[in-house]
Amino acid sequence: MKRLAPIAFLLALGTAACTIQLPTEKQEVADLRPQLTFVLSDPDDKPGLYRILVDGLDMGSVEKYLSGQNGLKVLSGTHLIKVEGRGRVVVEERVYLGDRASRTVLIPRP
Repeated sequence: MKRLAPIAFLLALGTAACTIQLPTEKQEVADLRPQLTFVLSDPDDKPGLYRILVDGLDMGSVEKYLSGQNGLKVLSGTHLIKVEGRGRVVVEERVYLGDRASRTVLIPRP
């Protein structure tokens, strides 16, 4: 019986240790980059027909960055925004975007 006492003590101690929770630390990085979204002035127009260029770099179709769905993250600073579609440049503007800024670009009717 004397041999069982230490075993029972260790089992009780192990069970008690399982219920102790250690403090945890959660770290998150906030994305403060500015973003661009796009809106078509003609709701019947197809956003897949338009391409976005930021500082001469093709960022993909307007369809991926429609307002209310997704934003195109860019670095803070001044950028040349172009939207090309239907064989021509439909939007060309130079904008300054600071941290946390959000800018919606209107694409006019064809």
